[in-house]
Amino acid sequence: KVADITDAGRFHLHLQSRAAELQEVTEMMAEFGVAQGLNPGPAMVVRRGQKVAALFDDGSGPQWYRAVVLQVLGATDARVQYVDYGNTGRITTNKLAALELTYFAVPPCAIGARLALLRMPALDAEYGNDAACYLNDMVWGRTLECVFHTKAVGEDVEVSLLEPQEASESKGAEKDDAKAPSSVAEEMVLAGLATLKKTAAADARGLEEATDLLERMQTAQAEARRERRGQWRFGDLPEDDDDAVERARARRRDERGGGLNALREMAQGVAGGVRARLCAYF
Repeated sequence: KVADITDAGRFHLHLQSRAAELQEVTEMMAEFGVAQGLNPGPAMVVRRGQKVAALFDDGSGPQWYRAVVLQVLGATDARVQYVDYGNTGRITTNKLAALELTYFAVPPCAIGARLALLRMPALDAEYGNDAACYLNDMVWGRTLECVFHTKAVGEDVEVSLLEPQEASESKGAEKDDAKAPSSVAEEMVLAGLATLKKTAAADARGLEEATDLLERMQTAQAEARRERRGQWRFGDLPEDDDDAVERARARRRDERGGGLNALREMAQGVAGGVRARLCAYF
C-alpha cells in the first residue's frame, strides 16, 4: 500500500512482507505513549539527523511515531520525517521526545519509491498538482502488486504498481479480455499526466515485466498525444531531451499566460516562496 505521496514522482510504500514489523513498531510506540503521555512537553533541543519520537494526529487523536529531524527551524521548530510512513512536517519541538536507539532496531517501515520509466511534472510545474492528485485517486487505500525495477535510486527504489491479478482477471472476464494487469504508470501516461523517459527502453531491458509494461506505455503515450490529453493539450513535446521538454512547457506557459508569470513572481515575493499546498490526502 502507498503510505504517503510527496508528489507524482515520489511516494512511500508499505510492503505486505513487512506488515509484522510495522505492527511491532506500532505496538512499541503505543507503549511508549502510555509511559510518556500524549500531551506536549518542554521544548526539546534537537540537531539535524537526530532520531526522536514525534507527535502526529491523523484525525483519530495524537500518537507518538518514530521520526528523524530533517532541519532545525529556529529555537522552537523543526522539520521531521515520520520514518515508518514517509510523510514530513513542521513541528514545534515541545511535541518531540527523546527516544532510545533500541526503538530504531527495526528499520524504517516506509520505503521511498518512484514509478519506473516515467518522467513526471514537478509539483509546482504545469500539471504537477493534477498528476499528484490523479496518482492519489488511483492508489490511496488500495492494495497493489509491486514490481521492483531497481534496488535503489538514491534512497528510493523504482517500481511498477499493478492492479492485483485477481481484480484484473475479474475485469478481464467482464470485458472478455484477459490481458495483463493494468498499471498505475500506464494509466498516468494514458491521461497525459506523465511521459516516458528518453532512457525508458534501456532501463526496461533485461526485465520481462518492464519490457511488457514499456510496450503498453508506448501505446498509451501515442494515444494521449493523438487525443491531446493533459500535457499534450497544446502540442507535441520534444522527446529527445528532458530539459527541452521543460523549456517547451515554459514557453507555452509564457505564450498563453501573457502577464501571468509577472503576477506569479509578485505573488511569490509576497508569499515568501511558500509553496501551494497539494490536495489533501489524509
